[in-house]
Amino acid sequence: MDDLDRIDRSLLRLLQEDGRRTTLDLAR
Repeated sequence: MDDLDRIDRSLLRLLQEDGRRTTLDLAR
């Protein structure tokens, strides 16, 4: 269960960073 939690958190972080990058690209 701990492993899944860690994976879930890292995936969320990746999605957040990806979304931020996309937003910055659109804003340019």
